Amino acid sequence: MNIRLFFSLCVAAATSLATHAQFALVDPQGDMNKGSVTYEENAGQFRNGYGDTEAGLGFRSRGFGTTTYCGEQSDMYFTWGSPDTIAATADTLFKIGMRVVGETALESKPYGLNLAPGIANYYKGSESYEGVHSFHSVVYPEVNDSVEMRLLHGQFGPKLAFIFRPGSNPANLQL
Repeated sequence: MNIRLFFSLCVAAATSLATHAQFALVDPQGDMNKGSVTYEENAGQFRNGYGDTEAGLGFRSRGFGTTTYCGEQSDMYFTWGSPDTIAATADTLFKIGMRVVGETALESKPYGLNLAPGIANYYKGSESYEGVHSFHSVVYPEVNDSVEMRLLHGQFGPKLAFIFRPGSNPANLQL
């Protein structure tokens, strides 16, 4: 199974520095928000391998292919598997982590953008998480000096867009 992971670096000039402002993104392939992948907010329903609540996780993708985990501190990682056809052989799991680093890096809490239709409800024992929303993209509003980072999904996989506001220096962005 070949899964392609694409990252698109999109640069857009912003006309305003207002918080949560909408900026136009460059989308040369014309596939922004296509497919069935959405990003579900963490209301406490995500669990780690030990069954404990997954602390520090803001969003997780839902859909086919690559699973994306969006941390609450300007970090994210992508996982995907390659199942083996022989039952005695273990499957392969791949993981790529990414974080904004450097002197100008900021910890930015993500928020969902472009609400997807429907809600999810989770029930586990006495715990319940109701009305959990999903979004078509996740935004880290300021990961660097005047730089916004957006994660969205296109027909070929996850896309990462960086929006450099006027006066910012793209050379200061380090991943």
